[in-house]
Amino acid sequence: MSSSCTQAWEYPSNEVTTCELSFTCHTDGSFDTYSINTSEGLVFMALTIPDADTPPTPLYDIAILDEDGVDIFGGELENRSATAKEQAVPAIGSTFGGRYFSGILQLAISGNSVNGGKGKVKLYILNNINDSRR
Repeated sequence: MSSSCTQAWEYPSNEVTTCELSFTCHTDGSFDTYSINTSEGLVFMALTIPDADTPPTPLYDIAILDEDGVDIFGGELENRSATAKEQAVPAIGSTFGGRYFSGILQLAISGNSVNGGKGKVKLYILNNINDSRR
């Protein structure tokens, strides 16, 4: 079995969009980096949800990479729980807040050894960003 991911978009308001990424790791626990269909916005939070039946290894790592391969969460999605839902906000240096992006984002998962480990990452994106907030 190879790794896989699907994405589901919701638009709860004119200002906020959510993208839920449901992932399944390879039989050896690895995960192929997955491209997220995006355009632009300000990612201000992520929620991680391990699968109840086949969660990834405790303390597995998630990265959301921008077009330059930089983790837009600054490591805040590392060491995820295999049993609890957790949330995180992007960290840029020592500052927490949103992270503006334009273009491709990618989901990367590492540190998992569970055969077919599964979970979800839900990104919260602020739309219609004016130039002064970028």
